Amino acid sequence: PVTSMDVSPDALQVLCCASDGSVGLLDVSSQSYADLLRSHGDDISDAAVSLFFDELATASMDGVIKIWSLQTLMQTHEFTVAEDVPRVVAFHPGSRHLLATGFSSGCLRIFDVDGPAMLCEFRQSTETILSISFLTDEGSAGIITCDAAGTLVFHEEAQDFQVARCVPQTSFLPPPSGCDVVACCWPRLVQYAGQRGAALLSLPGLAPEQRIVIG
Repeated sequence: PVTSMDVSPDALQVLCCASDGSVGLLDVSSQSYADLLRSHGDDISDAAVSLFFDELATASMDGVIKIWSLQTLMQTHEFTVAEDVPRVVAFHPGSRHLLATGFSSGCLRIFDVDGPAMLCEFRQSTETILSISFLTDEGSAGIITCDAAGTLVFHEEAQDFQVARCVPQTSFLPPPSGCDVVACCWPRLVQYAGQRGAALLSLPGLAPEQRIVIG
């Protein structure tokens, strides 16, 4: 089964990561599917694409993060952290060659791909990080994470990704498999709030605006 997906900007191709450790590309127009990579020794938990550097990052339950060239389909870099498992990944959308990764321990680590080395790490939570996104807007660039307890954290890029805001949740149930816990679209963020609900928050302040109930 497919464990994660990413859609191309023109919506004509879908990158799919499967539980067998493979990565494939679905062509929407022709409905054809082709394997690109077979790499990891365990399930791929997440994948991300850098349009600026033309790269793919994969995170696996085998504890390894791999960077691949989309031009050659060859692995270019690899990162591991002892006794921790990467769960979600996101590339910096601009010219900084950075990969943000959320781990099972609740730690956020940012890797400098050119280093290659770990740039910094933050342990704001003890719960698994389920979602990670770069927020890009003039004067408000940074990273937003959401953990298994529903806590939202904003790390401000201008302050070397230090924690700028932290919004805990009093009651939160993680979404079912295959359902995103958070979706960001400036100037708002939508957070999963149960099978029939979603919470709407402002960006970058993470102030609650509205709770949406479906049905």
